[in-house]
Amino acid sequence: MKWQRNVQTIVKRAQKRIYFLRRRKSFGMHPTILMSFCRAVIESILTLSITVWFGGATENDLYALNRIVRTATHIIGLEQMPLETIFHDRLLKKAEAIMGDQTHPASNLFQLMCSGRRFRSLKATKARFRNSFFPRAIRALNCRRSANDVDHSAVICEVSPLLSYAGEGLEHIVSNKRFQSPLLLTEKHKMNKEIEIN
Repeated sequence: MKWQRNVQTIVKRAQKRIYFLRRRKSFGMHPTILMSFCRAVIESILTLSITVWFGGATENDLYALNRIVRTATHIIGLEQMPLETIFHDRLLKKAEAIMGDQTHPASNLFQLMCSGRRFRSLKATKARFRNSFFPRAIRALNCRRSANDVDHSAVICEVSPLLSYAGEGLEHIVSNKRFQSPLLLTEKHKMNKEIEIN
C-alpha cells in the first residue's frame, strides 16, 4: 500500500492553513499564540493517523511534509517539534495502549522473549510490512528497553593504535584525569600533559 495520495492531500490541506497563520502574524500576534494556532490547525492535520501512514512515506513525501513544518517555523519564529519525534512518541504510546488492553486483537503480537527484556520481532520479508505499525512499534520498544539497560556510569573509550596497541603506556595520560564518555584517545593526548575534558 502506497501513501503518496494520502500525503499529497494532507500537504494541500496544510498549505491552505499556512495562509491563515501568515495573516495572524501580520496582525502582530504573539509567537506563543501563533504556536497554539499552528498546533491546533496545522499540526493536527499533519499528524492525523500518523502512526498508520508515516512509516510507509517516501523521501519525497517526508520532504513535502517537513517543508510545511519549516515554513511554520519561519513564520512563527519558534522551533516546531519534528514530525519524526511526534510519530515516535505516538508510536510508543499506541503500542503501550495495545499491550495494556488484553481484549485488543493485536495484543498477542507483543510477546516478550525468554529473557524478559526484549519483545519478539515480527518476521518481515518485505519493506512495506517492515515499515508498518507493529514491526516498527516492536523495534521502538526494544530500542527504548536497550537504552534503559545501558550503564551510564560506564565510560566508552576508544584508543588510537598509534597511541597504544594493547593499552600499554596509558597510565601517565589518564591518571588523575576526568573524562566524559564517549572518548577517543589519540596522539595529541600524548603530547598534551594537561588533559581536561569537561
